[in-house]
Amino acid sequence: MPKRAPSSTSEPPKKKAVKKAPRVAANGHRLPDPLPAGEVLTDLFRKQWRLGKAVGLGGFGEIYLASDEVSKPVDANAAYVIKIEPHSNGPLFTEINFYLRVGKAEQIDQWVKQRKLDYLGMPRFRGSGSHEHNGVKYRFMVMDRFGEDLQKILDRQGKTLPLKTAFSLGMRVIDVLEYVHSYEYIHADVKASNLLLGFGKGNENKVYLVDFGLACRYTQNGKHKEYKEDLRKAHDGTIEFTSRDAHIGAHSRRGDIEILGYNLLQWLCCRLPWEDNLKNPEYVSQQKSRLMEDIPLLMSKCFPHGDIPCGITEFLQYVASMKFEDTPDYKRLKRILEKGIQAAGFKPDGRLLFTPPRTPRRNSFSPKKKPVLQEIILAEDSMDDGSGEDENVVEKPPPAKLARGRTTPVRRNNRRSPAASKSASDLSDLVKPEPERKPVKKKAVSALSARTSSKDSRKNGFCEDSNSMGLDNPTPAMLEVLQRKQALLAQQQEGLLPSNGRKRSSTSPPANHCPSPPWGDSSLSPTQTCDAAVQADDSNAPRPSRSDRAARKRQLRTTCSTGCQTEVSDTV
Repeated sequence: MPKRAPSSTSEPPKKKAVKKAPRVAANGHRLPDPLPAGEVLTDLFRKQWRLGKAVGLGGFGEIYLASDEVSKPVDANAAYVIKIEPHSNGPLFTEINFYLRVGKAEQIDQWVKQRKLDYLGMPRFRGSGSHEHNGVKYRFMVMDRFGEDLQKILDRQGKTLPLKTAFSLGMRVIDVLEYVHSYEYIHADVKASNLLLGFGKGNENKVYLVDFGLACRYTQNGKHKEYKEDLRKAHDGTIEFTSRDAHIGAHSRRGDIEILGYNLLQWLCCRLPWEDNLKNPEYVSQQKSRLMEDIPLLMSKCFPHGDIPCGITEFLQYVASMKFEDTPDYKRLKRILEKGIQAAGFKPDGRLLFTPPRTPRRNSFSPKKKPVLQEIILAEDSMDDGSGEDENVVEKPPPAKLARGRTTPVRRNNRRSPAASKSASDLSDLVKPEPERKPVKKKAVSALSARTSSKDSRKNGFCEDSNSMGLDNPTPAMLEVLQRKQALLAQQQEGLLPSNGRKRSSTSPPANHCPSPPWGDSSLSPTQTCDAAVQADDSNAPRPSRSDRAARKRQLRTTCSTGCQTEVSDTV
């Protein structure tokens, strides 16, 4: 018997509920679901705390704002935070036990008073306990609230810090490490993300070392632990900063100082030499061991240009000289960093400056303001004085930038250099126009190109066509030259001047020399011949002023008259 088809009124199959993927931290540990705001927790001292919104997520748990006023909602200015982790995670348990021994407020206050410090960057323990929510058991710890962590600032600053800020932070961390070491503990994980700035106005220059989840004792029964390998704790901490001792599972006070030294080095140079292969702990360990035995080599790799900040070399050399069980000389380490700050020209006042330095103001004098005509004349002078059209022109570098308050005199060419007859392309390589002056420079170069055209386009020392000079915007001096050129061309057409009397070769004498007068070929007197020579010379290079031209004309006339008379008398 055939089966009947299902009726259309049957209900559709129900969709299976999609389960939320569990939250996983960056280090792979599973994180519990977040607790709702307003949840009230009770610590071991029977004090109640109210949760606010979550403000941070760590490798093992979450951080919430908190207030001891449970009757009011927690606002954004809450003075406390609560660090919460599931009971299955272990670091918070270790951290709570550490704070119960080292982080009490009265202990910190006593240390500050004894050492005469303005503050100590050690967090104060406020309470701890257990809490259950939706069948999941949590462990929590209450602490003072802090500001932004240093890693976020580094990310904004391009992974580096100013020397004064880096060394000031180092001095504050040394104070905390000395305090922690006095209770026979080490931190073992100093890094930028575990350094938090103070919260609120007036605490901007305070920094606190947090996250003692890897803290451990370096002594056993009152004696320092032996230097031996422990594979269970090998490579603990953050791989790029962990000490050589920690790479084999051994922990000591010198390891904390070494970790701090690696942080200072990275804050100054941006990248450590072994950061190219952080996935291989053995490689990192070998690189650290090799370079810490040769500090100058380490400095050359971190600062390849040789700009090694003062103090960092001495700091690391001291670390390399320490023995495993040595007590660090904290005062000496702080003094090294303090001298480094002073050597850089700053005061060790503890101020933390994270703003990058200002870009130097551009010099108010700019070579762009240099006159275009001056650039053209300098370009002409920079060309070689070779003769002939096919000779190579040796180009000299462009003139150097002028210093503030000094002016370079404009050089005037009294005679045209033969090399100036090269094509405009050769000269345009020497004269490079600035972007904003491009229209003006283009006109100047075009005029100069016509003036320095090949010899084939010249007759009697002038361009054959007046339009070839490209005078789109002539100056008064250029107009005067044009007028004199037209007058000379008119005299030439009337037969007063020989057509080949003005053309000069590369071997002709200079313009201020008067040749023997052509008594048999022309009716011109010596004075008229000199006048014509002066006019031809003036046409090649305009004089700066009328008085200068008149003086030069008188000088040439006197020289010509004296020379010509001497020659005639010798002939007679």
